[in-house]
Amino acid sequence: MAKHDIPQIARIDREAFPTMWPPINFGHELGNKLAYYVVACDGEQMIENPQPAIRLVAVKSFLGIKWPFGSKQPEPEPEIEKVDLITGFLGLWMMVDEAHIINIAVKNSHRGRGIGELLLIAGIDLAYQLKALTVTLEVRAGNMTAQNLYTKYGFNKVGIRKGYYTDNKEDAIIMTTDVITTPHYERKFTALKEAHLYKLGQPECELA
Repeated sequence: MAKHDIPQIARIDREAFPTMWPPINFGHELGNKLAYYVVACDGEQMIENPQPAIRLVAVKSFLGIKWPFGSKQPEPEPEIEKVDLITGFLGLWMMVDEAHIINIAVKNSHRGRGIGELLLIAGIDLAYQLKALTVTLEVRAGNMTAQNLYTKYGFNKVGIRKGYYTDNKEDAIIMTTDVITTPHYERKFTALKEAHLYKLGQPECELA
């Protein structure tokens, strides 16, 4: 994630978590040394980058009173900027030797296309890059689709946070992997990753 990604990411976050309060301050997260974010992109889009209008008004003085008589200058045409179209994001915090996934969100219009799984793969890849030993997360007790995905990638249910979600007091299931650096887990993850990338047509994955 870069600074210019924040407007799109904030919109996706509001779509995915409309009742969560307060919303994440992504600008602050960029400066958080514990936080790491990856984004999924699907080509580029053209957006308007409007510049502030410059208004100059002339005045004349009559008996010490200033009267406006001029008119504003024409407002400049907005600039057209080309940016990546962001379809989802994943954030994690690195704490000692544990990578904690704090959120995964996909743009409403792009759900059901395997982007969430792609982001999870990128998150685990990032955990390897950061020398993590395990990956952990919380998931809503009623979100069986997400739980099934995490189980597929070796996450196990290890606990419950009662009333964790502030919008409806729903419990959170704590899920964590075994040590990801073991040969068994690495083989399993590599096979799942290759199968999903093949399914999606080998998208480019880059962790800078």
